[in-house]
Amino acid sequence: MDFWDLTRLVFRRWYVALPLVVITVLLSGWAYTTVKPDYKGVGYVQLIPPQAATNTKNTELRNVWLDTGLQSLLQAANYATIDKSFLKELGQRGLSENVVLDMGYPAPTLTVTVIGTSEGQVMATMDAVMQRFQETVKVLQTDQGVTDIGLISSRRLDNGQNLEETGGKVKRALIAVLGAGLLATAGLTIGFDAWMRTRTRRKQSAAVKSEPTPDPHDPGGDPTATAIIPTAATVEARAPIVPRILSSNGTSIKPAFDAQQDVEVAAMRRRRSGGRRETDVSSSEVTIILPRNATVERQNGSGSTPR
Repeated sequence: MDFWDLTRLVFRRWYVALPLVVITVLLSGWAYTTVKPDYKGVGYVQLIPPQAATNTKNTELRNVWLDTGLQSLLQAANYATIDKSFLKELGQRGLSENVVLDMGYPAPTLTVTVIGTSEGQVMATMDAVMQRFQETVKVLQTDQGVTDIGLISSRRLDNGQNLEETGGKVKRALIAVLGAGLLATAGLTIGFDAWMRTRTRRKQSAAVKSEPTPDPHDPGGDPTATAIIPTAATVEARAPIVPRILSSNGTSIKPAFDAQQDVEVAAMRRRRSGGRRETDVSSSEVTIILPRNATVERQNGSGSTPR
């Protein structure tokens, strides 16, 4: 069954498909009004190198992360910030765990994206992630013996109000409800059509079985039936015997009726068997033809019948 066949089936069984489509539309409207949209917040942070030159001979200003580049420190801080323990802690605090960090290139910037169920949740999660990242950047440098004067600092570039409402959650809910409703409509319509066809076939079979079987030897029971006459039988047909009619002068008048006859009809088939001919009488039907030009004469109580 292709799409065109399914469409014709739905239109043929519209009294089943139409209520299901209406229910699907109502459920879609309910989902649109009850499902709340998500909120998306975006924040930016950038790494800033210290004012001292990287090739200074002052050991207090030396920073190994400057030798490897700011991108290496940015990547290390990214990995250390978003770990499973921190995300689990966010969930326990009622914050969003849907956090994504993207590194920029060539500028050492980090883009923080948070998706939550409310504006307050998104803003609180964004502040927690930014604080975690800045602390991680500082810890990675102090562990290498970098003093405060030679630290690479991080600066947040947004004010925490970069929020927008996203309709992805609502769209997904609508697609799910509509898809499930259409599939249910098609499935129930096909099932109902198959059930109706099966019931119709059962009724037809029961009607055929309840009809009496006509007797082939009784043509009166069925006007279209044909009586079967054995071919080996001898059929004798006798015309009515009409008495002699005398005229006024005493002569006899011969009536123009069919004479009494005996007609013997037999259908014979011959076949050769062992060099001999054998008569095989068939039980097929035969046609009896009676002559119409025979005459009957009755004289003195006895008559002669030509055969």
